[in-house]
Amino acid sequence: MSRMMRTLSLVAGVWFAWVTAQPGTNNLLIDFNEYGDPKVTNDVNLRNFYNKFWRARLNPSSDYLENRRLTYVENVPVKKARDGRFGYSNDGFALGVRCNFPNINANSAVTVRPVYEFEAYPTNAQGEYTNTFESKGVLKNVGLIKSITTFVKGKNFPHALYLNLRDENDQVKAYFMGYLNFDGWQEKIYANPGYLTEVKDRALVRVPNYPKVEPLVKFDSFQLFRNAEHIDGDFVAYFGWVRLVYDRAIHDENDDITDEDVWKIRRTQSRGKAEAENERLKSQGELERLERIKMFLPPSPYQAQPR
Repeated sequence: MSRMMRTLSLVAGVWFAWVTAQPGTNNLLIDFNEYGDPKVTNDVNLRNFYNKFWRARLNPSSDYLENRRLTYVENVPVKKARDGRFGYSNDGFALGVRCNFPNINANSAVTVRPVYEFEAYPTNAQGEYTNTFESKGVLKNVGLIKSITTFVKGKNFPHALYLNLRDENDQVKAYFMGYLNFDGWQEKIYANPGYLTEVKDRALVRVPNYPKVEPLVKFDSFQLFRNAEHIDGDFVAYFGWVRLVYDRAIHDENDDITDEDVWKIRRTQSRGKAEAENERLKSQGELERLERIKMFLPPSPYQAQPR
């Protein structure tokens, strides 16, 4: 083996060891390809998160009637990538959003979110706990976040992208992912500046475990911001997936007793919130149904249903 080949092999070996030694759990938070196949609507838990059902809402000062009408979400087919670098290995789907910002010299924003909040402790028709949304909008046992990656397709617009995550205490935190002033698919990465890699540098404290609420994160929404300097009207973007790298909040998940299966405290606490949200959607759905009747329109095939 030549000296150059030995040097390249050594560099490659060091690089691989460095990558594999990076701390943190790397998990998928949400993949919009999962919610892009219409067959998900056949699943009682997943059907309401079909990409077509998501909503895009302008901020109040930009929410004029014409702008509202031209701001919406689509389930977008994505063709297989030729080089395997961007896109999917097979044909798939992405979450697409069209936004029509008003042509005025003012800051504007649009929020893209599902009609339902993702449930941490969903139940089936028999009232039994299921892990339906784990890695499909919810990640559990999440401690300190090291980085967040969003796979997004831009169209050379200078708009800012934020990802909003909701924690176990219903606190929503916004993470700045960068600007969409590029053309094509890119991985936009938020690197936590407060993440300390040395244990000796961290403030170590004991935190009560069960039945305290389990540390977790849920996907809440995307937010896109337009600066007042850019008066451009229509804007489109596409989202593929979101991944997180984080420390575990609880050191040992393989406990010899599954507390939640015995006491059901966490799922009982979350059930009340889910029921209230379901009633809200029932009321909204009924109003929309009556409005369609008054407009002589058929029932909408793209409307989330009460659970």
